[in-house]
Amino acid sequence: MAKYSKKAQNTVSYQIYISHFFLFGFLILISCLLFLSLISCGYPTKSEVDPPDNFVGTDSTFEVVTWNIQNFPKSSETVDKVAEIIYSINPDVIGLQEIENETSFYQLIEKLNDLDNNTWAGFKVNSASFDINLAIIYKSNVIVVNQIFEIYEDNGRPFPRPPLILDCVYESSRYIIINNHLKCCGNGEIEVENPWDEETRRRDANLLLEDYINQTWGQDNVIVLGDFNDEIDESESDNVFWNFISQPDLYKFADMNIAEGHSSGFSYPTWPSHIDHILITNELFDEFESEKSEVKTIHIDDVLEGGWEEYETNISDHRPVGWSFKP
Repeated sequence: MAKYSKKAQNTVSYQIYISHFFLFGFLILISCLLFLSLISCGYPTKSEVDPPDNFVGTDSTFEVVTWNIQNFPKSSETVDKVAEIIYSINPDVIGLQEIENETSFYQLIEKLNDLDNNTWAGFKVNSASFDINLAIIYKSNVIVVNQIFEIYEDNGRPFPRPPLILDCVYESSRYIIINNHLKCCGNGEIEVENPWDEETRRRDANLLLEDYINQTWGQDNVIVLGDFNDEIDESESDNVFWNFISQPDLYKFADMNIAEGHSSGFSYPTWPSHIDHILITNELFDEFESEKSEVKTIHIDDVLEGGWEEYETNISDHRPVGWSFKP
């Protein structure tokens, strides 16, 4: 048997130690990579839906969106797709309509938190006719919520879905966001003698909303959004929003240019009509008129492989409408 000097033995031991050290480090590196791979398979880190070209939120602007997600969820794919869409357009607050399933709603919040570095929270009510409820989703790391509550809960003629109020603070400014889903349908004419006429119910809802804003939030930044189920560019005689439109010094429909534009920009393209709106009070006129302000119908269907057919099958028959501005 070969014999080694003490110095040689120490050298061999040192070489063995070094080789074991690098082998151990290599094994740890491989284990970490495998672990991260498994984690990313179970919890996606980014959306598979590309952001639309016409509306993407930024860290320096405040984005509010209204979105009727028809009979949510419409299919087994709805929750995943809606989470990816919200992640892609990156708003701060979303007023949702037609949220039927509470479990799926909170699954949506969980998936958003898996996708995003922001912290998402949500609030859903259960007071709507036929369970097509209102809800609000927001970035809880971006805005501070003072309170969320409903109004006109016992007034089902004008409000089959009681308006849902988000009272919040963004960058030291207070915002009152009122989410709505007004009565649908009708013949396009306000039949004042019939209190259950659909247009009359919507007109009366708007009168009550104006009264509520004046009495409660007369000096605050108020944003009224939702599926209003009617068009804002009609003549005075049949315009259920005339109480707002006739006071241009106090109120403004931020999406009026969309309503007066080409039908390709409408929020409800299968009619086609533009019935999802964002109304603001004069405390926000400066922000609306600044160069940083933009109001868009968000064409999610343009970035889906299956286009409008995929969108309508799995998500909704309404497109979202958003306002981005610099406070």
